[in-house]
Amino acid sequence: MYRALLMSPDLFEIKEGALLISDAHYGALRPKLLPFLHDLASGRIDATQLILLGDIFDLLFGPIELTRQRNQEAIALINQIAQRMEVLYFEGNHDFLLEGVFAQVHIVPLAAQPLHVRFQGRDVWLSHGDHGGPLGYRLYTSLIRARWIMTIVGWIDRHSNHAIIRRLEDDSAAKEECRTLSDFESIVLRRYPPTHGEPICVIEGHYHQNRTIEHPHLRYINPGAFACYERYYVVKSSHDAIALEEHRYL
Repeated sequence: MYRALLMSPDLFEIKEGALLISDAHYGALRPKLLPFLHDLASGRIDATQLILLGDIFDLLFGPIELTRQRNQEAIALINQIAQRMEVLYFEGNHDFLLEGVFAQVHIVPLAAQPLHVRFQGRDVWLSHGDHGGPLGYRLYTSLIRARWIMTIVGWIDRHSNHAIIRRLEDDSAAKEECRTLSDFESIVLRRYPPTHGEPICVIEGHYHQNRTIEHPHLRYINPGAFACYERYYVVKSSHDAIALEEHRYL
C-alpha cells in the first residue's frame, strides 16, 4: 500500500515539539476538545506545530452547513491557532471536504494519505488511517467525498428536518469508540506488509488503540484517541527516531 504514496518535491517538515492529537470526535457527546483548543490558542499549552490526525470532529462535512454551524466555536479556535503556528489537518472519515472551512490550515485529503513527511532527516508517513481496505469500502469513501454528492446530501438534510444528520448522530452515539481490537497487529501487518526495502515509520489514527507495533520492516504508532483517553502527544527525538511523548489533558 505504501508503495503508491503521493510524493511531493518539497516534503512537509515535522518539528520537534509539534503537538499531535487524533480522533477527538468532538461534538455534544464529547465536548472536551473545546477547552483544550482554548488552552492551545491562548498559549497555555505550548507547541511548535499542530498536527490533527483526523476525526477531530464527530460530524464536520464542508458542504453541509448544519455541521459547520454546530462546530463553529471549535472551527474558529483552530483558525486562531493557525495564525500562531503551522497546522496540518488530515481529513478523516468523520471530517472531510474541509477546504474553505479553515483558513491558513494545511488540509490533507484522503487521496494524499499516507503523507510522506520528514522529521530531522528521517522519513515518516502520516495518515488518518481509513485509506485502502476492500474495494467496496474504497468506493464508498470516494463517493462520500465527492463534493456534488455531499451538496445533494446537504439539500436533502435541510428539507427533511435534518433527518440525515440526526441519524448519523444516533449511529455515532451507539458506537463503542474505545474498544480494544484483539487482532490489531494482524490488521496493521496486512495494511503494511513486509518489503525488502528500508524499514518505514507510520503514524496513523482511526483505530483508537494507543499502541506501537515494532517489526523489522515497520515501526507503527497508533496514538490514543483523544475521545477515549484525553491524551495529546508531543513529537520528540529518541534514539535517532521519532517518538510521541504522551500527555494527559486535565
